[in-house]
Amino acid sequence: MVVNYFAAEEQRKSRHEIRQKRLDDKIRKFEEENLEGRGWQLLGEIQANKRPVNSLLEEPIEFQHATKVAPTITQEVTTKVEDLIKQRIIDGAFDDVIKRIEKPKR
Repeated sequence: MVVNYFAAEEQRKSRHEIRQKRLDDKIRKFEEENLEGRGWQLLGEIQANKRPVNSLLEEPIEFQHATKVAPTITQEVTTKVEDLIKQRIIDGAFDDVIKRIEKPKR
């Protein structure tokens, strides 16, 4: 008989009231989850004494590498570099640093 009572009560409520109750239940659930606290993983920077022992070893860590990919050395690349060096020698285009001599200020 209890099931019929709740079914009858649901029928007497408007659609808005039913949606509002569902929304309130959802909000209540989210609030309870927030009050439970979060795992140490979601707290940002954390000291070792504030997390379980060896817990970091079991965590999958994602990070980005900011390194350049090393070029693949092939015969073609080597030939191009050698040709470039030979051409610069022929042209006299050296990248030598010319030492500037600064005059003392008086």
